[in-house]
Amino acid sequence: MDELGIREFTNKLLEGQRVFENLKINPSFDSPIGYYDKNDFMTINPNVIRNEKEYLSFVNCEFNVNFYISDLELFGSSEPFFLKNSVFNKDVSFFRCIFNEDFTFEDIDFNAKCFVDSCSFKGTVCFNNVTFFKKVTFNYNRTTGPTIFEDNVYFNSAFKGLTYFDKTIFRNVDFRGSTFGSENITFNSCSFELIALFRELNLGNNIHFNDCELTNCSFSKSFFENTRFENCDLQLGKLLDERILNGELDKPTIDALNSYGIHSSIDLFIDYDNIINTYRQFEINFDNYKDYELAGEIHKRRYDLQKNAEKNRVKKVFITFYKWFSNYGEDYTKSLFWIVGILVGFSFVYLFTGIKYDEAVIYWGKAGNTYSRINDLCSAFLYSLNSSVPFRREIEHLKSASGFTSFFL
Repeated sequence: MDELGIREFTNKLLEGQRVFENLKINPSFDSPIGYYDKNDFMTINPNVIRNEKEYLSFVNCEFNVNFYISDLELFGSSEPFFLKNSVFNKDVSFFRCIFNEDFTFEDIDFNAKCFVDSCSFKGTVCFNNVTFFKKVTFNYNRTTGPTIFEDNVYFNSAFKGLTYFDKTIFRNVDFRGSTFGSENITFNSCSFELIALFRELNLGNNIHFNDCELTNCSFSKSFFENTRFENCDLQLGKLLDERILNGELDKPTIDALNSYGIHSSIDLFIDYDNIINTYRQFEINFDNYKDYELAGEIHKRRYDLQKNAEKNRVKKVFITFYKWFSNYGEDYTKSLFWIVGILVGFSFVYLFTGIKYDEAVIYWGKAGNTYSRINDLCSAFLYSLNSSVPFRREIEHLKSASGFTSFFL
């Protein structure tokens, strides 16, 4: 591997070289004995590359300097990779760059901080076997805007340091195959326009989604019970996996899935059990973080799916009754209505079939006036209540007067 200082490397750029292989880029010294004259900032911008629209390729390189690229419009080159099999031992920054066509980052180690600030990726971007050992941010800049991925982006990467996606716009993103370390991983106000695949991942409590719309996300076969979702929203019944399973996708979403090699629910192994498990974990998550209203709505949707998918008729009947009597335990007024309705209903049953009260049998219509009838009805209601919740106090002398009444007791 040849070694170059920043000065020599910059001269090669000025001479028009755009493809670099098997190089180690080291700091340059302005004087032979002055360490404090060290220059370890390598900047590639329109001042270095005279043409703002260029291509670059770095293969088998090691950077021992801070590597900054800014204000360039980069195109794919004849080389298949933008960065391949390279190591960055100092900070890396991409600022306000436009990446046209397709770009691949493969077998890259970022051993220091990495910043992607207000960049636009027009084509497919692959982060294949990329490891971020330290902090990595995809930043939103108040002046220049967010980082935007306008086409497919693949993250087959290891995020071992602090990671921050700030207002990043994803058209299609696939995190399958990625791993997340113990440092905080934050998705803040990110936009997932068509599909976002967070599948087959282990997402711990260090993963934060803040102010994100999750409807177009798939968390199937992932563990995310402890993941933090704050101020997030999802359209129940419209989750990506549900739409795939039910064939309710629009053409742009179908095209996006096809581009990832996904042509049907079979390719993702999606079934009702996967979707029910996703809702179950969402329910646990929102309940743990005290978003009880959304947790309740998710609970109801989960049981609706379970009722529709249940093949055992007995279980299906019980789930149906569970919905009728309490809306899956989420509507106490419905439960109260059923309780009161049953008590009142049996009050009339007892009244019509007879109640022995102070050695006299009471029947509806036997009393002489309205007051007596109301009194009899109240006695029947108390008897019904006592039969359901045995107070055994003043009304314990109310006994059944007929076999039909005894049957209901």
